[in-house]
Amino acid sequence: MPSITKVLSEEVTLTSANTSTVSDATLVRLVSLSANTLITVANTSGTIGTFTMLDNSKEIVEKKPTDTIGTNNDVLATSIAYTA
Repeated sequence: MPSITKVLSEEVTLTSANTSTVSDATLVRLVSLSANTLITVANTSGTIGTFTMLDNSKEIVEKKPTDTIGTNNDVLATSIAYTA
């Protein structure tokens, strides 16, 4: 069965200079097109967690609407939802 993704926002580029809620998303599709990238999810209390995305890979992150995502390399991000 194919994977179906509902796109909820325009794609943005996350960089090492900014963090974003990605349109207050609860599900975010990330695409790494350059090097291995450290992804950081945080809230107002600090870092919730981190993980490494491999070069040329994609991940889906679940978070609270106010949580932010930061990176150490450029990563494409968009808010999504799953459809049945």
